[in-house]
Amino acid sequence: MSSYNLKAIRKEHHDTQKGLAEKTGYQQSFISEMETGKVNMPDYFIERLKEIYGIEDLEKYRVEKTRNKPGRPPKEDQISSKIVERMLSIIESQNIRLAQLEERIHELERKK
Repeated sequence: MSSYNLKAIRKEHHDTQKGLAEKTGYQQSFISEMETGKVNMPDYFIERLKEIYGIEDLEKYRVEKTRNKPGRPPKEDQISSKIVERMLSIIESQNIRLAQLEERIHELERKK
């Protein structure tokens, strides 16, 4: 997912989060969340940013967005592995139940 380095854009134009918030009409906390990657930068915000700072092309500010910190698996992978572990646990318990059922069927067949 591509995004732009909002902090670099803002700093290059000698602006603060509060100043940018006032210029855009957004709350400073929203500016902060976009800078830290907690929320994506909406297209309409990007267009407004270009207007405010007189930027035609934001390519030099493009960054590839990652959600994980170095050395840590992405949150999605952590969730996925927990789901897989749970599914394997369920399958294992179902296999045990299936084996018990098969054993009971064999017992009943032997008694016939």
